[in-house]
Amino acid sequence: MDERFSKLSVEAKLLYGLMLDRMGLSRTNGLIDSLNRVYIYFTLDEVMECFHCAREKANKLIAELDARGIGLIETKRQRMGKPNIIYVKDFSSCG
Repeated sequence: MDERFSKLSVEAKLLYGLMLDRMGLSRTNGLIDSLNRVYIYFTLDEVMECFHCAREKANKLIAELDARGIGLIETKRQRMGKPNIIYVKDFSSCG
């Protein structure tokens, strides 16, 4: 097991896997930015639904994966009312 990921919760690892899966759909649907990077949308409400959890837990899971945690994802805020753009990074190049 890679020590870089040993402190990630099981739920955060599962969320990362779901995000990786969604990357394939995003690529197929052409969700590619001006720098040719594929991005996904995965709202807080979707995290809450997938994990049957409250908003606080969903935020914690995302925090484990983003720059506040291990840095496996990068989030970019959009205008009010639009979901954040999420760039899912390759786990082999993080940490």
